[in-house]
Amino acid sequence: MTFFGDLIFSLGALALAGYLFWRANALEFRFYIVWGSLLGLFVYLKVFSRLITRILFKLLSLLEKTVALFVRSLKVPYRGLVLLMGPPYAILRWMSLLLYRIAEVLVADPLSRARYKTARLKFKLARIWNYFFPPRTNG
Repeated sequence: MTFFGDLIFSLGALALAGYLFWRANALEFRFYIVWGSLLGLFVYLKVFSRLITRILFKLLSLLEKTVALFVRSLKVPYRGLVLLMGPPYAILRWMSLLLYRIAEVLVADPLSRARYKTARLKFKLARIWNYFFPPRTNG
């Protein structure tokens, strides 16, 4: 991947240099253009390369910190909502389980113990019960 990235960058730099050469002197090959390009590369590598590398790493670090701060700021309302809705959810869950158990004792147990004339009616009542109050799973 690095090779392809370098290749793409080199082709882009070559295209830019070719465009600038064309605009400057109609693509006439002159020694001062080559000399100026090599001198510019040398000055960049010896003088500005370290400085620009440091600046780019600091910008990358600043961008990383900014993104981390943004992500943390998005988590604050979510955590507040979880904290705020935790107790009501626990109360509703407890009450629904309590009502289910009460209905199970008052309705399901007598239905299961009752003797009907036909097994078909018992099967229908059990199906209705299971439709409205499905069996609890441990998942």
